[in-house]
Amino acid sequence: MRGNFVQRHAQATSLLNEVHVIKLTADPDAKAVNKVTRSFQQWPNLKETFIYYPKPNSFIGKTVAYLRWYSLYKYAVENYIEKNGKPDLVHVHIPHKAGAIARLIKRKYKIPFVVTEHWGGYNNEVENNYKERDYAFRSLVKDTLKAASGLHTASGFLGEQINRVVTKIPFTVIQNAVNTKYFNYSPSENNSGKFRLIHVSDGDSEKNIPGIIDAFQRLDGDHFDFKIIGLAEEQNELLGRMYPFIDFTGKVPTRDISDFLNNADALVRFSNMDNSPGIVAEALCCGVPVIATNVGGMVELIDLNNGLLVNPRNVEQLVDAIQQIALNIKSYNKNQIAEIAADKFSYNQIGFETDLWYKSVLLSVEERKT
Repeated sequence: MRGNFVQRHAQATSLLNEVHVIKLTADPDAKAVNKVTRSFQQWPNLKETFIYYPKPNSFIGKTVAYLRWYSLYKYAVENYIEKNGKPDLVHVHIPHKAGAIARLIKRKYKIPFVVTEHWGGYNNEVENNYKERDYAFRSLVKDTLKAASGLHTASGFLGEQINRVVTKIPFTVIQNAVNTKYFNYSPSENNSGKFRLIHVSDGDSEKNIPGIIDAFQRLDGDHFDFKIIGLAEEQNELLGRMYPFIDFTGKVPTRDISDFLNNADALVRFSNMDNSPGIVAEALCCGVPVIATNVGGMVELIDLNNGLLVNPRNVEQLVDAIQQIALNIKSYNKNQIAEIAADKFSYNQIGFETDLWYKSVLLSVEERKT
């Protein structure tokens, strides 16, 4: 599920702009550099170029790999410009890596760049967070943000964190994009008679899977159905043996998640730290109420009309919130929840907001020249 938000944002942006994504990935199975360029009938203004290169194992190999990554990326950009001309704007999604290339492009070709940041590591709750990283990492991020002509975050919380921890920089909030072709209100009949709870994540420590399991254990299994989706195979199998009353489904294709959501009564998100999770936006587009912790940007997504917020690590509050939503589920207008969410997260809306942001950035760049 990681990285899907970047692709979805590119798809939404391509509705009003020509977009060419260039992504380099270290492949442990690759014997040589392999370049794949894709175009899409559904997204005629979008092209993706993926470049795979051999992944090293040793520390020295990793150092060499970075230099190779940089060289390959530089060549890919130069090759693109030679064939297509200079783009109006460069959009960076990982400032500590692609930011180095964006700064090179800005110096060499005088093309401005903007940054979208998704990473939750500006918060001390996250393992290996920004403050714990080495000086080189922190400098790359800071230098990239200071050189950028604009910053976009999916929550006001994240933008404020960056300003507090890294550097003062104006930012624009544009929510994560949801493909409402798949994530929409399509309720299914509940034949079990139980209240169906679902959690979807990769199981990182900040997602607090043990806290969710603890809460589920305190609920009556005769009245509640529990499902956890997205965990790695080893973790999924281990927890499945330990807690057989929970359905640990494992990883599923992104599009299939919409079916699971439409077969659920509520989404549970009990994270110690969150920004603006895509799965919450997807659940709301399906009309599914959300029970989540009041951390990060969650307050920007959840209100009394579409869910409940609880304090992080407070399992008793989580249990109470689940029982409260189950008791009052008929008071939630699921169709209205889905309509409001679609207006906020749909490709059309995110594409429109991003296009306005691009135009504003480019206008500011031109004004600074005069």
